[in-house]
Amino acid sequence: MADIKNIIIIGKVGSGKSALANALSNSDEFKEETVDKEFESEKIKYRVIDAVGLGDIKLTKEKLLEKFEEEIGTYIDEDVSQIFLTIEGKFSESEKSLNEFLWLNEYLFDNKVLDYTTIIRTNFPNFRNKENCEKDIKELINFFNDNGKENYAELNEKVLKKEKIVHVDNPPFNENLRKKSNKKLLDYLKKCSDGEPYRSNLSKWLTEKYPENERENKTVLDISGQKLKGRLNLKGFANLRRLNCAGNQLTSMDLSGCKKLVELNCADNKFASLNFLKSVSSDNLLEQLNISNCCSLKGDLQSLKNLTKLETLFITNTNLDGDLE
Repeated sequence: MADIKNIIIIGKVGSGKSALANALSNSDEFKEETVDKEFESEKIKYRVIDAVGLGDIKLTKEKLLEKFEEEIGTYIDEDVSQIFLTIEGKFSESEKSLNEFLWLNEYLFDNKVLDYTTIIRTNFPNFRNKENCEKDIKELINFFNDNGKENYAELNEKVLKKEKIVHVDNPPFNENLRKKSNKKLLDYLKKCSDGEPYRSNLSKWLTEKYPENERENKTVLDISGQKLKGRLNLKGFANLRRLNCAGNQLTSMDLSGCKKLVELNCADNKFASLNFLKSVSSDNLLEQLNISNCCSLKGDLQSLKNLTKLETLFITNTNLDGDLE
């Protein structure tokens, strides 16, 4: 069991995420930016993380993914006990943010996030009334059961029908309601405390094949064609010089610990952007890069500007444009 339980709060901009984080941690430290805070309840240690808001019309999906990786990537690479998905008000107003959440499920959580997701109905005035809460749950299930909402089938089965829903109200100036919401949330978390936390299949595979205490001496790593999915964190490979991870279904990588990397072949994967190259240190030694056949790649080549020693670039069959000038 992890020493600390990570709780990530995800939801639409303005859906009460920060107020929820404050109520949960019994603090006022959460405003609009991503913040994390540790606290303890009944000898159980928690860390609550308020993630970047969904549904921002100014952000493309690729930019949203980039922000999530920058702000909560570290926590995703660790064990995650719960995802709290905030929904406020009318369900129809949350559809854009829900679609983004389900897209992030594929690109950050290898399609497993719903197994660890609880919907939090924020700003729900009658949250202490069991009958009103049950009525709201039924309406939520019916809404997502409507024709044309097949993409919510898994959400219905894994979250709604299992009634993994908590109703709260966290007005900032009503200490009494905040305390009651806090108790309801902590009681729920305690009930979930014995469950297995989320850890990606890729993280488990990498730990099994390459234990952390054996990584430092690796200079060449070939994990091509292993059907690996999701985010690859190469923590501990401090002396790695050549990496071949081509022919998988990787959606992102953290290369911040690979300061001696000279050759990188990550062709034929599912990267949505080149944001993972920002994790490469400014004094990197990378000379050869192959990102060919990454058909989901979009954007321009500006992310390569920090690769000052780059001599060879393979870039066929992508949707990238522009140049490095």
